[in-house]
Amino acid sequence: MADPLFPLLPAEKLNLQVVDGIFCVADSSVDAGSAESRTDMDMPIPTMKEFFADLDTLIAYESEGPLKTFAFKRLSFLESLFDMHLTLNEVEEQAICKVRR
Repeated sequence: MADPLFPLLPAEKLNLQVVDGIFCVADSSVDAGSAESRTDMDMPIPTMKEFFADLDTLIAYESEGPLKTFAFKRLSFLESLFDMHLTLNEVEEQAICKVRR
């Protein structure tokens, strides 16, 4: 059974460490806090100041009324499409599940 923390990646090859308050996932053969590990991730790690500036921006977007209404309507529309998909494909999906057992 797969590890729920790493469903798509082999957990035995990964190392999880906290470096300067940031959770880093790296190859087990490389120290997660090293410069080599940070270049392997190909992701810039933001400073705390950058993180909180981005968080403030997200909170400002979230509190905007029209954007919140649009997002709610879009999610409702997508939910109705998914419900229609379930209704139309229910028999086929049940048949596939029975074959896999």
